This record gives sequence, structure tokens and C-alpha cells, in this order.
Amino acid sequence: MVKTNKLKSVLVVVARIVAFIAVCCLLFFQLNKKSVSIDKLSIIHFWPLILTIFLVPINWLLEYNKWLILLTNIGEQRNDLRKPAFYAGMVTGLLTPAMAGNFLGRIYYFNKSKRWKLTIHTSTSNFSQFLISMFFGGLAFLFLSVSSVFLATNFQVSAIVCIVIITCVLYFFGESFIRFFPLKRLKLIAIMLRRGPSRIQLLLLSFFRYLIFLLQFSLCLYAFSGFFSAQLVAFIALVFMAVTLSPSLFLGKIVVRESIAVAILGLAGLAPIPVLLASLTTWFFNLILPTLWAALKIKR
Repeated sequence: MVKTNKLKSVLVVVARIVAFIAVCCLLFFQLNKKSVSIDKLSIIHFWPLILTIFLVPINWLLEYNKWLILLTNIGEQRNDLRKPAFYAGMVTGLLTPAMAGNFLGRIYYFNKSKRWKLTIHTSTSNFSQFLISMFFGGLAFLFLSVSSVFLATNFQVSAIVCIVIITCVLYFFGESFIRFFPLKRLKLIAIMLRRGPSRIQLLLLSFFRYLIFLLQFSLCLYAFSGFFSAQLVAFIALVFMAVTLSPSLFLGKIVVRESIAVAILGLAGLAPIPVLLASLTTWFFNLILPTLWAALKIKR
């Protein structure tokens, strides 16, 4: 049994490495096909990058407020370990697919009787961010297709609408479906979801975080390309939706995100290098720097 589990773990790691290499090759061929040269690297405006950095603490403050809502629900809002737990979640979140593992670092600081509740509530909080990305990505897709920026088939439009509707239904009424399964653990999850934190509050904070993500990416694109338009925001929302739906391989979907961004924003007429730099810059500012800071706080 142990050997089987080890073999499965090795196979998963190998599969992720192979997929990562494949995505790297895809990005390389995308850039090579468009005759991209390192000589084209340049920063046109510095002030948008400075503003992007100033928005990082606001972004994480919103996430911290979501964390406080979860703690209030279980009566731990005054726990002295709430901040170290949050910092630990930042670190484990970076090292797991799509930041989904942030609950691993968080629950370690709390009593075992409350860890299961925190795991479920943190998943709800993460799902609220997923829902926002799906909803506005779907709106962006419909807007761009109606504007004839690109041609979308009826099947594609229907698929996007269905994904958004299903995501909304699962977020607000997921426990209504779970409780029908004849498993005691699932019935307990349904009860916890029903008694959990306000999903409207979590959704509102996720919405503000999403606006900051949009603004940061737009600022970085402007910094490296000198171009901005209202239509470009819709393309960025489309990128966010595609990235959210894509599998995570290593370090917060690095390379996967860049490959998607280059492909989609290329439809908006943007050159690959500014898109690549904007994506890497927002990733570094929003994830790497805060996670390093959080790791130092935990160590102290």
C-alpha cells in the first residue's frame, strides 16, 4: 500500500514536470513564431510600476479581512496567532496549485477541533475568488464577442454562460446538493457550509481584490507597452478566467499564465514581450515579495 502511494506520488510529480516542460516549449514557440528578441525589453513608464507596488498591501489586506471573517465565524477572531497563521497560509498557498493550499498553513495554528471547520471555510473563501474570475471573465467574453472583436460560436457562448451559472449555483447553494449524498462526512460539510461565514461578504471582498488585480495588470501593461484602452480590460478579464480554469504546475501557475496571456492579449494587438513582462511583474509583486516577507515574519 505504501509503495503504491509512493509510486502514485512520483507519477504525479513526473506528469507535472512533463506538463511544465510542454507549456514552456509552447511559450517558446509562441515567442519564436513572432520573432521576439531580448533587445525589445524596455520600460516605457516607471510610475505605473510604483503604483502597482503600492496596491500590493491593499490586495493582501483585503485577503486578511476575508480571513478575519472566517475566524469570527468560529469565535477565534481575537486569537493572538491569527496573523502568523495567515502568513503561513501565504507560504503554503504559493507552493500548492492555484493557492488552494493556503488552508494548510493556517489550520496548523489552531486546535484540532477547529481545523476541519477552517479548512471548509477557507475553501469557501477561495471559491469566492474563483466565482468572481468566472463571472467577469464570462462578461468579458460576451462583450468581446458581441463587439465582433473575435468570432464566437453559439456553443462557446452557451458553454461560458453554463460555467458561470453552475459556479454561482454551487457557491450559494452547494450544501443543498451535498446533503443528498449518503455519506456522513459530506452531510457534516453541508451543515458547516450552511452555518459558515457570510458568502456575500466574502464575495464583496473578492470583488475588490479582483479590481486590484485588473488595475495592477493594466498598469504593468501600460508600463511596458505604453498602451491602454477600455477594451483591453475585457481582454485582461478573459486572461484571468482562462488562467483560473487552467491547471497549476509550479509556483502559482508560472509559465502557464504567461503562455495564456501572450495568446489572448495577442488578439488585442499587443506584442508578446510587454505581455510577458507585465505578467511576470504582477506575479512577482503580488506573490513572491509578499510570500518572502511572510516567511520572514513566521521565522521571527
